[in-house]
Amino acid sequence: MKSSVKITFYPQNITLSVPVGSSLKEIAAQHSILIDFACGGQGQCGKCKVEIKNGLTTPNQVEKKLLSKEELKNNIRLACRTRVKQNMVIITSGQGSVAQKNTISFIPSSLDQFHPAVKKSAPGCYITEQAANYGLALDIGTTTVAGSLIDLTNGAEIAAAAETNTQSVYGSDVISRINYAVTQKDGLAELQQKIIAVINKISSQLIQKTSIKPAKINDVAVVGNTVMQHLLLGVKVDTLAVLPFEPAYQGAVNTKASELKINVNPDANTYIFPHIAGFVGGDAVGLILALDLHRQSKINLAIDIGTNGEIVLGSKKGLVATSTAAGPAFEGVRINCGMRAVSGAIESVRLTERKIIFKTIADTPPAGICGSGLIDILAELLKLEIINETGLMRSKDELSSPKKLPAYLLQSLISNGQSRSYRGRPPAFCFFRNKNRILKITQSDIRELQLAKGAIAAGITLLRKEAGVATGDLERIFIAGTFGNYLDKKNAQAIGLIPDISLERVVFVGNAALTGAKLALISREARADAEKIARTTGCLNLSQHKMFQDEFAEAMYFKPRPPRCPSGSGTRSKPRNTKS
Repeated sequence: MKSSVKITFYPQNITLSVPVGSSLKEIAAQHSILIDFACGGQGQCGKCKVEIKNGLTTPNQVEKKLLSKEELKNNIRLACRTRVKQNMVIITSGQGSVAQKNTISFIPSSLDQFHPAVKKSAPGCYITEQAANYGLALDIGTTTVAGSLIDLTNGAEIAAAAETNTQSVYGSDVISRINYAVTQKDGLAELQQKIIAVINKISSQLIQKTSIKPAKINDVAVVGNTVMQHLLLGVKVDTLAVLPFEPAYQGAVNTKASELKINVNPDANTYIFPHIAGFVGGDAVGLILALDLHRQSKINLAIDIGTNGEIVLGSKKGLVATSTAAGPAFEGVRINCGMRAVSGAIESVRLTERKIIFKTIADTPPAGICGSGLIDILAELLKLEIINETGLMRSKDELSSPKKLPAYLLQSLISNGQSRSYRGRPPAFCFFRNKNRILKITQSDIRELQLAKGAIAAGITLLRKEAGVATGDLERIFIAGTFGNYLDKKNAQAIGLIPDISLERVVFVGNAALTGAKLALISREARADAEKIARTTGCLNLSQHKMFQDEFAEAMYFKPRPPRCPSGSGTRSKPRNTKS
């Protein structure tokens, strides 16, 4: 009997010799093969679908529950439930690098003086003659890691890259990563190795693009949420797992690149941004720094929409921040046909009288739908009253009379495989189909999206009440993160994700957290600013807020929230770590 067998993954074109009985999840984790284990491989989400071309296995009960009859017939299986017993050929989704659009970079006027933390002079020359000198800025997100190579002789960005955070094999959110780090014997070390491998992959890409030698990268600046920064440093996250969710360390961290095994100049300093509180991390500090929020005379609201949604409100008179556990729904995780913003993802949707119009990233055939497309389709379904204000999908009978919908839209209301209709209501709306693929949004998908938008909207409302700020008092709303590059702000307002103010005052700012890291490379003063921001920004802990559940329940509804003066205590932003 064979003790090992061969398994080949496509489109990666990787062939491995593995022990008989190994699970596909274990193999993917060990060899950084990207498969979407949204639930951490617990057999709950059904997202880790793979096609088995050779070595087909018999579906188990979990697969029969989570996969449709059509998928089972087409040799689709779940990687978390499949064990290798013979030679196999596996086709994964093949999602590539995260798509990128041009983003807006803000260089605060207060930091317009070029003053890099690291300077290098050419050998044998006067100090004014600078040698080749580069810095690496990194934004470590729960789902995506972004990097930028900066010329430290003039402050210019010369290359950028982004990759999926392969820690996702252990779960799609920070709670699942914390759980793995705490409960598994070598969990913390494994998670640290994963993120360093992603950083080195990005570094290699930037070096290949520019032909710059690693030894010339003399400075590294890193932003990330509190959990990601702990995992990068290999610091225990036990205290982030229980109330009051305190970080294990305070302040910025400076360490050598060689200590973290980052493939740049071994002596390069690695500057890890300070965090504000347990789940308000260095990425929130980078956001504030990049937008100069701490120096603005008028009140602004900044929202970084991601798996962890960071929200900051205030002006130079005081800032208060919070973090909402929005979950990864807007990144396509736990959504029936959801996917990240990569090639083939539907990024925008419009329902007309005659047809469904959509656009995919890179204009390739549709493979699924990403967050911006999900917001569009929610807004369209709400506008046409296909879903009501509670998020419940209406039946064909309700939609046929008295108000007529185009026939093609009625036909788009379909059964959801093995799911049964609820009181005659269709459990899915199909927005694309061909002979090989059906893309649909289900009733359970709508609920997931309601949870995500409800958490963010409730966080915004409570921050306003805490600071005594009405919606009309907001000068601008900044929407940050890669997600914002694709977002239709009118539709974001239509579903209640962001406050109802003039759309001209809603501004997309791209990856502002990464811009904060860039500023830390080109300005010593920026690092001092970042540390002051972390010390003085107030924190609102939603997990302990007595009104959060009420606001969250109200924010779940798809209905406009009229501008009104907050009815809370009216207190201004509190000192750092104040408990509400």
